[in-house]
Amino acid sequence: MKASMSIINRRQAVFCILSTSLAFHIPKVTKASQEKVFSYIEDITSGQKPIDKKISLKLPKVAEDGNQVKISFEVESPMLDDNFVESVYIFADGQRTPKVARFIFTPSMGICSITTKMRLSRSQNVYLLAVFNDGRHAISSSLVEVTNGGCEG
Repeated sequence: MKASMSIINRRQAVFCILSTSLAFHIPKVTKASQEKVFSYIEDITSGQKPIDKKISLKLPKVAEDGNQVKISFEVESPMLDDNFVESVYIFADGQRTPKVARFIFTPSMGICSITTKMRLSRSQNVYLLAVFNDGRHAISSSLVEVTNGGCEG
């Protein structure tokens, strides 16, 4: 059997060369790291040490399905005009983007509490950062083992 060669034009050759070179230069998809999460926290808190406040962070120890991981939290605060939780951030160190959520609170809410679901791609640490109206903050974290990833696998 005789092999035949096909002739390609200049446009096809340039396309093949550019496609091949682009494939080698596309950055690999990376996961966040604890350092990246701590960098975000440092930016938000301006390097101040966290205060000792009771934070109830509830996550499953083992999540069978990473597509729907239930998370709930409650931050101890009187939620008065001069003393309240202003915002709560959730970070995860195994995601492509470690910023998972931000919740904003006001004193009229009366309580700083949320229950929701999030997606986790693999086993990782989840961090909760509560920022108070006077600039102080409190932090809590929990490790979640994911058996079937929700984002990439």
